[in-house]
Amino acid sequence: MAVCESGDRERLDASEWTFVVVGTSSQELDSLCSEIEDRIQRTVEARVTDVVRERL
Repeated sequence: MAVCESGDRERLDASEWTFVVVGTSSQELDSLCSEIEDRIQRTVEARVTDVVRERL
């Protein structure tokens, strides 16, 4: 997994993060993405406004 702040880094009121997750099965990837989303909701003092998943 890799993560970076990918949105407009000059905005102080919002940020956009990109997570790149690699796995061997769709089930494994879905589980890991769900775990990441849950952990962010519990630990980051911010409101998540959108989640987009893309597969290559």
